[in-house]
Amino acid sequence: MSTLAGYWATHGKKVTLITLAAESTDFWKIDPGIARVALNLIGESSNPVRAIVSNLYRIFRLRKAIRASKPDVVLSFLETPNILALIACRGFSIPVLVAERCDAARLPPEQPWSILRRWSYPLAYRVIVQTERAKIALLNELGARTVVIPNPVTEPAYDSPESQDMREHLGSESPDIRDHPGSVSQDMRDHPGSVRPRVAAVGRLQKQKRFDLLLRAFAIVKDRHPEWRLDILGEGSLRTELEALRDELGLKDRLGLPGRISNVPAALRESDLFVLSSDYEGFPNALCEAMACGLAVIATDCPSGPREIIRDGVDGLLTPPGDVETLAAAMDRLMSSDEVRERLGRRAVEVLERFGLEKVMGMWDDLFVEAAGSPRTGT
Repeated sequence: MSTLAGYWATHGKKVTLITLAAESTDFWKIDPGIARVALNLIGESSNPVRAIVSNLYRIFRLRKAIRASKPDVVLSFLETPNILALIACRGFSIPVLVAERCDAARLPPEQPWSILRRWSYPLAYRVIVQTERAKIALLNELGARTVVIPNPVTEPAYDSPESQDMREHLGSESPDIRDHPGSVSQDMRDHPGSVRPRVAAVGRLQKQKRFDLLLRAFAIVKDRHPEWRLDILGEGSLRTELEALRDELGLKDRLGLPGRISNVPAALRESDLFVLSSDYEGFPNALCEAMACGLAVIATDCPSGPREIIRDGVDGLLTPPGDVETLAAAMDRLMSSDEVRERLGRRAVEVLERFGLEKVMGMWDDLFVEAAGSPRTGT
């Protein structure tokens, strides 16, 4: 959202960015040309009745904020805000676009929000998904209302100060290889100024990302590649579990968990291989960022995203979801060969052409022009 809003603001459009959360929770920088409205309405409800009352109030506040912004088009992201936005805009005669950011087939069908989703989404002018696979999952429900627009991929900034000291930023668990002369390969001994080659992964520390699978795969190959280490960039509820698994697998000196960082590309440029181990995705930005940095990548062929981003064997490798042995074999193959990693990395940067910012924003602009010129009935 910050990328899209910033692009439109710098191209002369009036943009209002409304969030249910407080502005103090913003992680991504917002362009100063954007009108920022933070409703500060995020919180847990103590019981179902309180939850209903809270969400009715959210709808009231959201409706008021949208009316004040006088929009030609409303665009909402994420399932719950999408539902609230569609209800809040009833009677406004404003086209509402809602964007699904994950695999719709993974949503639980009988939970209250899923029921509300099935009722409200047909009110949208269009439902935007990021992949053809995600579109197929919604065809029976929404038909021609579903449109595919991938995430834009931007060229990494190479002049960031963070890129100069990212290895230090990744923590004391990421020592220079010279600190471990007894565990290096002969090739590394021949280059005493070099540092440990790295496998990088990025994402929230939660079940969907299957970092437990990645740790187990790395544990299988760690003795074959004693000079390599693994860094997982992100934060989440499973940190304690992953730290326990790290210790159980004997990876305490080989795994870094530095938390969430603001400049992911800077960290990726200090890595040698990227792995995405998820059970499901929407359109994984971190995978695209790694490819834009020229990294060889491995990803599980999960729904949805990786298969439409990676051309298997050309600019990366795909492995079956949940298959630790196959993932370990793919990691072993790329960790063993500079030539293969370099070949895949050279083609990986083509992601900047396939999903470039101008190309993707042209798709958004076309959709907005179409929506703004459409008959406005009911949404």
